Amino acid sequence: MKRTTPSSIPFAFAFCLLPCALFAQGSLTPPGAPAPTMKTLNQVEPRTPISSAPFTISAPGSYYLTTNLVGIADNSGIVIAASDVTLDLAGFALIGVERSASGVHVTGMRTNLAIANGAIRAWGEHGVSAQTATGARVFNVSSSHNGGRGISVGDAAIVKDCSARHNADRGISAGVNSVVSGCVAFQNGDGIWANVGSTITGCSARENGGAGISAGTGCTISGCTTHYNGTGIYLNNNCHVLHNNVYDNGQGIEVMLDNNRIDGNNITSCTWVGIVVHGQGNIIVRNTARGNNPNYSFINTTNTVGQILDFSSAGGMITNASAWANFSY
Repeated sequence: MKRTTPSSIPFAFAFCLLPCALFAQGSLTPPGAPAPTMKTLNQVEPRTPISSAPFTISAPGSYYLTTNLVGIADNSGIVIAASDVTLDLAGFALIGVERSASGVHVTGMRTNLAIANGAIRAWGEHGVSAQTATGARVFNVSSSHNGGRGISVGDAAIVKDCSARHNADRGISAGVNSVVSGCVAFQNGDGIWANVGSTITGCSARENGGAGISAGTGCTISGCTTHYNGTGIYLNNNCHVLHNNVYDNGQGIEVMLDNNRIDGNNITSCTWVGIVVHGQGNIIVRNTARGNNPNYSFINTTNTVGQILDFSSAGGMITNASAWANFSY
């Protein structure tokens, strides 16, 4: 048996002490009183619920509906009296009653408003009344059976993926330099209207008593479909109207004033003229028309018109020479 020599005892003793130094703990004295670790309700849901109408939003922030709300006579459902407000309908409906005002009404000159995600119906005046708001955004809203306009917004607005149905006045009305896209207007007084410098794209307008889609000066109307309206597309001057499908309206495309470009549209089966141009200095090219009465009518001879090729009685070949032509087929 091997014996431990006296000289090895100090080394073993030092080795036993080493782990104690390596794993020494810090101070056990707490640095201060315990602090709360839970989030406040405002941090979890930093929005204000709206559970009854009428309701006035008087401070900036984000607001949301918690249920369907029914208005009362002589009042609007929700009044927005501040800028920098987001109103999320959260899939619920604002429902008007007899003699009610507007579903959502904006007072004063407001900016940076958003209204989204729900239904507004049966109000005595407008569904959304935001004519005094600049830069409003209205998304995914269905506005129907209102006594005035379905959705009415001011300048620099965006109206996207909305539906306006059975409103007594315009379905959708937008101010200067606005964008209306992916929207539907059905059985309103007029369908969709936008003021100077606006863009209307990818929209559908059907069975509106007046114009399906109409625009002020300097607007672009593209990729839209109009059907069974009084007039399919109606415009003033300096507009670009391209790649629209216009069929079974009273009048097809009606150009009232000057300096417009009407390009690449298809106009069929309208009761009266397919494309009628009253103004001057317009250019009309690459359109196709069939079954209108007549297909084309140019009131003023100062317009620039692509050659009209009539293939209505028999087919024909389209060549490079007819690249800018308008067709009757």
